[in-house]
Amino acid sequence: MNKLLSIIITAGMLLTVSTVMAEDGEREYTSEGGYIYEYDFGTKFYHSADDSTYRYYLNADEGYVALTLRGTKYPDITVPATVNGVPVKAVSSDKVGKERLESIAFPDTVTTIDSFADYVNLKSVTLPKDLTEIKRYSFDGCISLDNIVIPDSVTKIGEHAFSNCTALKNVKLNEGLLAIDQNAFSKTGIERIELPSTLVRLNKGCFKDTKALKSVTIPENIKRIEERAFFRSGIESLTLKCRAEYIGDKAFYETPLKEVNGLSRDDMISFWNAFSYTPWQKSMVNEDEPFLVDKNGRLVAYVGSSADIVIPDTVKTIGSSAFTGKVITSVSIPNSVTEIEELAFYGCEQLKAVNIPASVEKIGQMAFSNCYRLKNITFEYSATALSLGSSAFQFTLASPETLITNNRRYSNQKTAFQNTYFDPDYAPMMENGKYVDESYTEPPTATPKPTATPDATAETEAPAATAAPSEAPEDINVRGGETITVSLGDKEITFIDARPYIDENGRTQIPVRAVAEALGCKVDWDEATETATITRGDRTVYITIGKDILQVNNEMIIMDTTAEIQNDRTYIPLRFVGEALGMTVNWKG
Repeated sequence: MNKLLSIIITAGMLLTVSTVMAEDGEREYTSEGGYIYEYDFGTKFYHSADDSTYRYYLNADEGYVALTLRGTKYPDITVPATVNGVPVKAVSSDKVGKERLESIAFPDTVTTIDSFADYVNLKSVTLPKDLTEIKRYSFDGCISLDNIVIPDSVTKIGEHAFSNCTALKNVKLNEGLLAIDQNAFSKTGIERIELPSTLVRLNKGCFKDTKALKSVTIPENIKRIEERAFFRSGIESLTLKCRAEYIGDKAFYETPLKEVNGLSRDDMISFWNAFSYTPWQKSMVNEDEPFLVDKNGRLVAYVGSSADIVIPDTVKTIGSSAFTGKVITSVSIPNSVTEIEELAFYGCEQLKAVNIPASVEKIGQMAFSNCYRLKNITFEYSATALSLGSSAFQFTLASPETLITNNRRYSNQKTAFQNTYFDPDYAPMMENGKYVDESYTEPPTATPKPTATPDATAETEAPAATAAPSEAPEDINVRGGETITVSLGDKEITFIDARPYIDENGRTQIPVRAVAEALGCKVDWDEATETATITRGDRTVYITIGKDILQVNNEMIIMDTTAEIQNDRTYIPLRFVGEALGMTVNWKG
């Protein structure tokens, strides 16, 4: 038998001191509506006067209580400062009854708060004055929370701490704050933000998709603005009081940015990709200076319109994404170049030949990937081996006959040339039922090729669907009218926050997540390349925003439309993707 001394409290007041004898297991103490359940392993439940239930753990060595909120019958909660005379320093929640809570106030004894994510009716939060950190995901998805004051004691706001708080308009940050972590305020309604001078870095996506935020001033101590920090926000005006050492790619991507103050021309060139698809970047383009080269000799971007490119001999490095997606038919690389970075020529679909000078020592990952017509590749001889990144030449027409190495040694043939003629499972790309490589002759033993690409007939003219394989499930039926409806067999697919539509090419576009839910597919999203990967059984489909190429396993199909982003939702052309996944797609006008 164990002899226990217990203090029963309600709303932080001492009620009873009692000595109880118990054999084992659960012991219950009650007094005037307040009660505690005790367990041998040390976890206890405390009910406060407002009937809010807490599970708590007493850390005897450190002398504090950790409380976990287990639910309440009331919308307003004030967390007790002590339990059994011991201060409460940590508070979390297990989300029981979370839909009822509208406001919560923490006592100043608390230094750690965690796990109040998705309290959708929580409108008011009073944070304690001695709080040192707001942990990751603490208030993520609290869509009713409209303002927050960060105490002076806080030095760090964790990743996703307030993300998806769509009603959050007013945020007061404190001097002394050292870090705002990844996506901390992404997808919030913030209209104005004053960044404290103590910050030294803005982490990835910290203010991503803040559409109401129109201007921002970067204080003098901030040295780094990481990738996507203000990605697709509403910023129109940017002032930098700092001397930024680094502004990451897509930091201000696709914002309505029109004015930038405090950025030198050298910095503008160095950080060019941070401002992709902004009016300000477009206004900086000068046709007389088509090659943007920084002070270190790195070609950051090509902004010209010529399809025949002669890179100047001042260039030492061809930078990441410098020519991505450009319509170029030829390129001359000078002997001054020593490195071609990742994605440098990614998606240059009209490029047919390239000569790699002996001076080039390294070609990065996917540097020439998806250059679908690139056939003739020549390596000039050098005693130094050429380092090739993975997928450097994938989805090109490179073959043992068209790759001229001049006896130069190079690395990673297997991974650098995957999905080319070097790959035994490669199926050459087709366009309108014909091979892009006109010299290709299908061997007699070749595996059957996919059905020819559907023609450009609009959906409204009901193009005939290809026959479904025998193992295919029910058909996908698309019905026109004022509202587009999509069914899998007889079961209509429900669209919660994004509806299908007919694009300008007459094709039905459907939210990609609906494909996953309705067809039982796995969907992954690569934000860097804006590519969706859709897997169903033994079929994997790759589709990239703005590209008319659909990859099915190792085979390529050219579409007559593209995947799109509308209202922050990714849409894919249903017919092409459905048929690529082995479905039959029917249009019922």
